Amino acid sequence: MGDGSHSIAFGAGVASSNPSPRVAKMYNRTQNENGTYNTLCLHCFMTVASAVDSNEGLERVEAKHMCLERMISELVTLGDCDCQCMRPN
Repeated sequence: MGDGSHSIAFGAGVASSNPSPRVAKMYNRTQNENGTYNTLCLHCFMTVASAVDSNEGLERVEAKHMCLERMISELVTLGDCDCQCMRPN
């Protein structure tokens, strides 16, 4: 299906991978057809990096990601939040 300049190929994607076990819990990395990588935060579902060409580049970008959803989750789980925002009225 498609016109002369476009075509649709089903099943032609590149498999997802998590090259570094250290980041597997928080990020999902996918490789693009051109060899670059995208990474997605599994807590807030934000695309943290797009079209990064090296594992080191991904690790740098992922290290700078500030995930508010993960921080709140950890505070609530640990019970360390002294603020009124998490308490019922």
